Amino acid sequence: MFGIALPVLFPIALLSLIFTFICEKIMIVYYYKEPPSYDQQLNNTAIKILSWAPIFMFTFGYWMISNQQIFDNRVELSEQAEPGVETTFHVVFRNISGSPDLNMFIMIWVFIL
Repeated sequence: MFGIALPVLFPIALLSLIFTFICEKIMIVYYYKEPPSYDQQLNNTAIKILSWAPIFMFTFGYWMISNQQIFDNRVELSEQAEPGVETTFHVVFRNISGSPDLNMFIMIWVFIL
């Protein structure tokens, strides 16, 4: 889910999957006495759950890329609030048509649909 903001997670996940695959193959060959009974329902359930992964990744990616606080470390003290309260200029809703990440938002939902 957080690979768009932290691209190093993709190679780490690849290495983790390779390591898990090798360990499972070794365990099946040398350790397990009787292989567990897997059926088609297990595969179908895994595919059904993993089909939601791109939606979560693109949704969180859009949120992270559209968050200007990540890219700009501008912190100012608020004059209306109590002394010492910082404003970070991070708003949940804003005019989406004026933001530079509108193209990414459209691309994500075209890809998903």
